[in-house]
Amino acid sequence: MKGLLTHLGWKVELAGNGLEALQRFDRGHYAAILMDCQMPVMDGLQATVEIRKRQNGARIPIIGVTAAAFQEDRDRCFAAGMDDFLAKPVTLDQLSQVLDKWVKRAPTPDLVGD
Repeated sequence: MKGLLTHLGWKVELAGNGLEALQRFDRGHYAAILMDCQMPVMDGLQATVEIRKRQNGARIPIIGVTAAAFQEDRDRCFAAGMDDFLAKPVTLDQLSQVLDKWVKRAPTPDLVGD
């Protein structure tokens, strides 16, 4: 996932578990969160619920990522407060589309050269 995001031009910070993701959210400013649903210590669903409780101001897009792709898995993601859902394995095109849907990026300035 990090390689795909980097290829799309995103700066990436990784968290090893849901608690670490929550701590990073508390300290940082992010355009979006890709939340693995099955993480140790605190799963992605619990971490999402906690992030939603702590948010002040604009709602950060949280996209659930999981190998479990049944409708009930999607429903659990949305019930926890996630905005969208990607089933593994994720393609570059799928990732690009979901990020374009939820995150507004500044246009890249035209380059001027000799």
